Amino acid sequence: MPIRLVLLALMPLVALPACTADARYQRITNRVDAPGAQLAVLAPDGERWFGAGGDAAEGEPMTTDHQLLIGSNTKVWTAALTLQLVDEGSLSLDDPASTWVGDLDGAITVRDLLQHTSGLGEYFEHDDMIGHTDQAWTPEELIALGSDVRADGPGASVYANTNYIVLGRIIEGVEQRAYPDVLKGRLLDPLELDDSGFIVDPDSMPATLALGDGGALGGVTPEHPSVGWAAGAGYATADDLATFYQALFAGELYSDDVLAAQLDDVPADLGFDDDSLTTGYGLGLMTVGIGDQHVTGHLGSVTGFNALAARDDETGALAVVLTNSTAVVSVRPTLKALRAAGR
Repeated sequence: MPIRLVLLALMPLVALPACTADARYQRITNRVDAPGAQLAVLAPDGERWFGAGGDAAEGEPMTTDHQLLIGSNTKVWTAALTLQLVDEGSLSLDDPASTWVGDLDGAITVRDLLQHTSGLGEYFEHDDMIGHTDQAWTPEELIALGSDVRADGPGASVYANTNYIVLGRIIEGVEQRAYPDVLKGRLLDPLELDDSGFIVDPDSMPATLALGDGGALGGVTPEHPSVGWAAGAGYATADDLATFYQALFAGELYSDDVLAAQLDDVPADLGFDDDSLTTGYGLGLMTVGIGDQHVTGHLGSVTGFNALAARDDETGALAVVLTNSTAVVSVRPTLKALRAAGR
């Protein structure tokens, strides 16, 4: 979903008092500025921790078993599916996207879509979408809106959900089956991500989803899942999402060459209002330099939820924070957890 980040989230972090790892991580979780939160941490030495704090709904404590919407972390699932097809030879990064989505500029490649350099616009900015995110949309309608908003052509760096809607349609075209089925068969089941999934419509939401503050904890989210589709309609627990990222960074999803291509980022404007940051985008992964810390992962937002998964590229520590907050509140606790894990 559109990226919104406040400068406060990236202010220098204050060192935490000495305490046990369990207490330190739980303290970070409990202090997340959200109704509820989950934290999963994978330390460089293999230590794994996950916990929860706050409320999943009014009067219902958040547990590690609750699922939360992960927003644009869904893009990383879509990128992984695309790169699996590339690794198998069913698809090339240089293939024209118009092979599967005929109305697109023939010069737009799969690589352009993955790294947001297609020049396509953001469909959320179209007048027809504003005020109508609660209704059902088809992928074709979303692509048309994104193309209508802006079509600068290949090479223009524009972070846009439209790119990943196109990738979802390409995945379906190559696999000849629905995107949710491909996701389940290629990623969720093999990695045993039993608490993760993809929401097709409001009726398919699992009963164990935490409620988002976008509905004052009276509902999951006012957004129809179709407005995110292959760019943002996923849900998970923090533990499941950490397992996915661990497998990705460990090279378990595709060959080393394909993973290296994914990590090879290009400069990108990710909407962070801070000139001191260095930001880039690989093939489905954000990269951010914050002072002497460099992280790779993805931020995700849906009305009522905010999520961040990030790896410290120096120490290898991995942290995931999921919240049921519309505000971008996952950044500070994620960076704190990474620094704690890298000690």
